[in-house]
Amino acid sequence: MGGNRAAHAPARLQGASNLILLKQHDVLFLKPRKVAGTSFEMALSRFAGRGDIITPILPEEERERIRRGYAGKRNYRYRPWELTRRQLKPVARELRYPYKFYNHTSAHEARERLAPGVFDKALKVSIVRDPFDVLVSQFYNQGHANDDPAAFANWARTHSKFVTVNEKQYYCHGEYVVDHMIRYEHIAEDVARLEALRPGLAGLGETFASFSAKAHFRPSNTGPQRMFAGSDGLVETVRFLAAPVCERFGYDVPR
Repeated sequence: MGGNRAAHAPARLQGASNLILLKQHDVLFLKPRKVAGTSFEMALSRFAGRGDIITPILPEEERERIRRGYAGKRNYRYRPWELTRRQLKPVARELRYPYKFYNHTSAHEARERLAPGVFDKALKVSIVRDPFDVLVSQFYNQGHANDDPAAFANWARTHSKFVTVNEKQYYCHGEYVVDHMIRYEHIAEDVARLEALRPGLAGLGETFASFSAKAHFRPSNTGPQRMFAGSDGLVETVRFLAAPVCERFGYDVPR
């Protein structure tokens, strides 16, 4: 734990955060990648209190939620009495204070680092997205502008493992731990269901809809059906790698 460089890296090097614990509402958000997670956590911060846990996001996003009057980053570092001797070294030598919850904390790490029973008791919320669409989105997120399926397929053959990147937010020691999964393709509906489960979060969906954090350019007509056309081997690779998500939520390339 003390040797994890990310656990004491500066916020500016970490990118977006991934964990919010709303104690009053008993909700724990485990944030995955490429699922509009930053917008969702910014919306959730509207409901946070002083004792809740909010990990840092990028400075421009942090400024936006503070501008709106929402809670900013808080309670994400280790308390002094929790530090090991190994963790104290960078504090004294480099004036870096260790993070307890950091960039894309896994479900396993969250369970270990929260107070006993907090993880299991909380309503664990996350977001899932069609892994085929996730791979296309990542292609454009890396700066590609080509809408040629062949160019995408060539890139995807060496980047297909990206479709497994969010499993650590969904599983802990092989056990699926998410209590309320929000489907990216039905996000308004599933956020509304979360509001029904936690009435104290009324207005969350409306707040979420007002954010557009991390919007990236993606050409039209670049859905999975077109981008995976003629790449049966790549389709099978994604099906195999993302089998747990595909089977649980019925994802596949549209025919």
